[in-house]
Amino acid sequence: PPNHPRVAELLLAAGARLDARDVIGKTHLHGAAGSHATETSLAIAAQILDRAGDNATALLRLMNRLGNPVMYASVMEGRADVVAFLLSRGADPLQSNRPDPKMPLDTSMRPMAAHMGHHEIVRLLDAAAKGKTRKPRKGKKGKRLSRAISKRLRAADRRLLRVGREPVAPQ
Repeated sequence: PPNHPRVAELLLAAGARLDARDVIGKTHLHGAAGSHATETSLAIAAQILDRAGDNATALLRLMNRLGNPVMYASVMEGRADVVAFLLSRGADPLQSNRPDPKMPLDTSMRPMAAHMGHHEIVRLLDAAAKGKTRKPRKGKKGKRLSRAISKRLRAADRRLLRVGREPVAPQ
């Protein structure tokens, strides 16, 4: 039978990069501790995190090109066992999933888990977040986005008036 943890051990010992990414930007941890994780792949994830040492939390915070952190797929698929493993290894329960960092929306994983009906994951995230607070978001990005939208709307209104039409009032 294949011995994947041993292969991973040999690759890590040979100096495999812990933060290497595929075309989508997924790291080894995204694959090993994702929504399709098995006992064997979680053992490999543990090896990666052990090898990372003090940098394990930074490795857990890495996002792929879609803005999804390591824990995101497991939260969305309701894999409480994987979420518990990642939280026990230092994953941030307050980390957001940001498809677009310029979005001023709260996209933390707890509301997504609650919306999907994954109550065990909500309980795990709440327990891990106890006593922690999220850093306040800088409001500039949201304000810039609002200003850009209103500026474009004003420009569109001016164009409509130039051609003799009335701007449509927002409802």
